[in-house]
Amino acid sequence: MQAMLVGLVVGCSLVFAHTAAADVFAEDVVTNGDFTDDLTSWSTLNVDTQNNLLDQYPVSGQFLTLGHLNEIEAVRQAVTIPEDTGLTTLTMYYRFFPEAADAGDYLRITVGSVSETIQATSGSVGLWSEYSLDVSGLAGQTVTIELLVKNNASSLTFADVDVVALTAQSYAELLGTVKDDDGNTLRNADITIRNHNNTVVWSGTTNKKGKFTATGLRGSSKSYTVKITKDERRGREKVRLTWATIKKRTFVVG
Repeated sequence: MQAMLVGLVVGCSLVFAHTAAADVFAEDVVTNGDFTDDLTSWSTLNVDTQNNLLDQYPVSGQFLTLGHLNEIEAVRQAVTIPEDTGLTTLTMYYRFFPEAADAGDYLRITVGSVSETIQATSGSVGLWSEYSLDVSGLAGQTVTIELLVKNNASSLTFADVDVVALTAQSYAELLGTVKDDDGNTLRNADITIRNHNNTVVWSGTTNKKGKFTATGLRGSSKSYTVKITKDERRGREKVRLTWATIKKRTFVVG
């Protein structure tokens, strides 16, 4: 990826704006995840536009309803996750309506080799609720997303789904500039970055302009520690990073 895509939430849609060239990205690899274009890009099992797509009070576009007595209904879409993705998350909105506590009925969400099943014994979810599944281990793979509802002959279970997205986000980058107390940039300063477990995740030196670029950093709710050494000068600062971002920071060492 050669362009950074900055994600903005507009309503319930994810919009990405191009900024300066970088190795940082965030993108949704699902096509027609809100079913605005009916079932375009989705393959189907016992599903059709007339009976399974509704437009009354969707989260966005139309919503898909899955479930028919004594039947399996499913939609599938093959997608490719970029190889240099750090965090990949399937998200969607869903409502789940089991007619009875029936372990034979379920909603199953699958992405490649990762799957989660919501049994009918889990009870109803009457309002739109957001669902999330971390599938970061599938980076670089072409996988199939499958949304499936199984009903046996004794009771009816159905689920509504909308705004299906598989968002791939790159690792973060830290663009640092090192200066002394007088504002002079420091070349060949040694940089060591540790995570909250005190594990070194990146090390390097500043260039002739006193700059360094640390790549491959995981987004984290906890801070990284940046240690800077240049001759007798020492510096140590905390930095917090999020996925798919470039953070610029000036470090001053005395």
